[in-house]
Amino acid sequence: MKRLGYHPLVRRRLLAVLLVCAAGCAHFVHQETRVAVRARAAPTDQAVAIFHSSAVCSFTIRDPSGQLQDMEERRGGLLPIDMARAVPDRPWWIENSGYPSLMVTVIAMPPGRYELVGYAEAKGWQEDTDENGRALGRTNCPHRWRLDDHQVQLPFEVRSGEVALLRLPAVGWPGWHWKSTRSSLDSVYAPDVRANLQSWKAAIIRAQDEAYAAFLSSIKQTREGYDLYPRCAGPSMTAVVRAEGTPFPWYGNYKKEVIEPFRRRVPVGGIPDSTGFGVSCVDKRGAFHINLIREDDLERSTRSVGDWLARENLQGEVDITVTGQMVDLAAPTKKN
Repeated sequence: MKRLGYHPLVRRRLLAVLLVCAAGCAHFVHQETRVAVRARAAPTDQAVAIFHSSAVCSFTIRDPSGQLQDMEERRGGLLPIDMARAVPDRPWWIENSGYPSLMVTVIAMPPGRYELVGYAEAKGWQEDTDENGRALGRTNCPHRWRLDDHQVQLPFEVRSGEVALLRLPAVGWPGWHWKSTRSSLDSVYAPDVRANLQSWKAAIIRAQDEAYAAFLSSIKQTREGYDLYPRCAGPSMTAVVRAEGTPFPWYGNYKKEVIEPFRRRVPVGGIPDSTGFGVSCVDKRGAFHINLIREDDLERSTRSVGDWLARENLQGEVDITVTGQMVDLAAPTKKN
């Protein structure tokens, strides 16, 4: 039996009719105007800043008190629903090809206790370049047929004149990410999105500093002559810090004749993969870094470094990271 089909032109017309019907039959939503993605209107304004990947298209927020809600038209009446707010659909710079970039969306709202109950995410994005040839991505959320809906329960509180910070579960190590995500406030391609963020930037940075200080205070362990900050920048890094004494000689002086003698002085206390100088967890001037191969050496290394700082009366930070067992690719392999 021959199967009858439609001519391609007819199929396209039918699809157009279906799309118009779908748009016309959709329930209209009246959004709560006090909950919006916008610039800061005054220093007394408040909001929540949500850090997320560039693949995220929208957030759904619930007010448990029921005072703030969107209203959906249904059967001649209005039905209260949770508040869904879209991420601005603008191009963004690609930081690492094949991965979404880190972004922040600021949603202004009245003071109160709320809960992020969901977010929608796209599976991919379109790539392009900006006027200088730098790689751009665009998620094109409004033009996608299907988005992945994620249900979450992330409570937060918005205080008067302040910005609350919120991150999706996949964004960064708790605590440290407030420090590591600061660059995302400036690395924004779209001018209108960048202007919005700049209006909130001072309040966001203040909130980040407070959150990071609270995080460090929660993990701080005081030992004889020095302090320990376990897992300060992820599950594998521990900071050994001494606030008193003579500052490290290389603080403000990164010349080779200064840093190399210092490198040889530090008692590693384990089998090192490598050592170096870089950013820190606690001391804003930087830290000396020790990368250990074996996790079993971590406690011995922290005590060796801490006792050395106290004994030498040195002020500064040494960050110790367990990198895992080193594999020598040049070593001969055993044959069965």
